[in-house]
Amino acid sequence: FFVALTAALGIASVLVVSVVQKSGEIGILRAMGASRGQVLRLFLIEGAVMGLVGSLCGSLLGLVFLDFWRGVARNPDGTPMFVVSFEPMLFVYAAAGATLVGTLAAMIPAQRAARLDPAVAIRGGSGGAGPGAAARGRPQVVWRRHAGRARGAARHRPRAAAGRIHRTDWSVRVWQEHA
Repeated sequence: FFVALTAALGIASVLVVSVVQKSGEIGILRAMGASRGQVLRLFLIEGAVMGLVGSLCGSLLGLVFLDFWRGVARNPDGTPMFVVSFEPMLFVYAAAGATLVGTLAAMIPAQRAARLDPAVAIRGGSGGAGPGAAARGRPQVVWRRHAGRARGAARHRPRAAAGRIHRTDWSVRVWQEHA
């Protein structure tokens, strides 16, 4: 159970990063006519392939270690210390299970990718703050540094767009446009 959970979390984290990094490409796909279902299937297949390839690599590595163990663990008379056998169907079950785990782990990142708005994704936003954030109704994050300002000195308050957040070393302020 814990191995499957660890594998699922690993695959999901890789796919979440992949969705964030590929948001521009996803936006272009959607703008060219790809449906939400096609984008969803793309990431589900990616998760399934990750699970399948990971299980095949792990099974082959396990087989190599098993063969090594058979050569090392021997009694003085040459007979094996432990009789270790493997079932070929075990590899098939592991591959099928890992593919299923990979597909299930890819569900949330795939849904996130399918829900991306093409215009927002192409503009450079993946749903968080940053370029295009104001167009999505979210405040845009702007970092301001107050280096060299003496304590208690008057603060210069630059004009900012409505709803823009200015993060300083000390606080976060939301500035409103003053006409």
